[in-house]
Amino acid sequence: MTTNKIFVLFLVFAFIFQAVLLILTYKYPRRTAQTRKLLENVTCTDLLDEWDTDTPVLLIDLDFLEKLNQEECKWNGTAKIKIGIDVTYDVDKGIFNHSPFEVVFYSNNGSKDFLEFHEEPPRIIPKNFERRWVGNFEIPTNTRRFAEFWKRSEFVECLGLEMNRNKSELIDMGMYPFLNGGTLLGWYRECTVIPHTYDMDIAVFKENYKPEYAEKVLNGDSDFGLRRKFGMLEDSLELTLYPYWDQGLSIDLFVIYGWNSSGKNVKIVGKFSKEEMEKYYLYY
Repeated sequence: MTTNKIFVLFLVFAFIFQAVLLILTYKYPRRTAQTRKLLENVTCTDLLDEWDTDTPVLLIDLDFLEKLNQEECKWNGTAKIKIGIDVTYDVDKGIFNHSPFEVVFYSNNGSKDFLEFHEEPPRIIPKNFERRWVGNFEIPTNTRRFAEFWKRSEFVECLGLEMNRNKSELIDMGMYPFLNGGTLLGWYRECTVIPHTYDMDIAVFKENYKPEYAEKVLNGDSDFGLRRKFGMLEDSLELTLYPYWDQGLSIDLFVIYGWNSSGKNVKIVGKFSKEEMEKYYLYY
């Protein structure tokens, strides 16, 4: 092959290579920009600015919110980040097919104290979480509270019971109560309160319990009074409370502890010997 032919082939190859680069740059300009940002130490705000959507969205992806909280928002270019969009915006999900986002629609009824997310299973979370805006991104600022709400948000309809989700002394102190004991049994078996019971049983996990809550109640800085207190912080703690507006009602607050039973990590209401364990609840 002559030198001239080699030179011509080289020019043709160079031309084709440049043409391919131009096509790729034109076809995938946003992905190229995102990849470039991955290689830089960009702030989370910079990344959100680049992703900014035409429609207001609520960031609900727990992993990304945690990264956002730590200012470590590098994105791998493929993972989908979950966002919520109010159904009133009437947005077609399809426009997000080639975006970094997974869309979940939600309803924000002004007469309700919760947001209802339309996925399977359906979820509801209280509206009382703080938030901030970056462009069209609505971002929960107390990520711990939002995450705890989300983990407990699976909705199970039961007689359409109404409750106030925006006012809770326990949640305000970082404790996240759930039904326990006879109250849980009544909900499961009869979908209501067992008729012949006169108290309510709720519980919180030990890792969420705040010892200062009992002091707050004793000091009169609460809507509840303390009727009795059993056990110790590290073992079998139980508070019996009553609301000032109905002192005939008792609310038993149990602290639930971790326990290893036959190699399984379970939750229990107290730390007992193996013989005593048969008498108490196990929460798998």
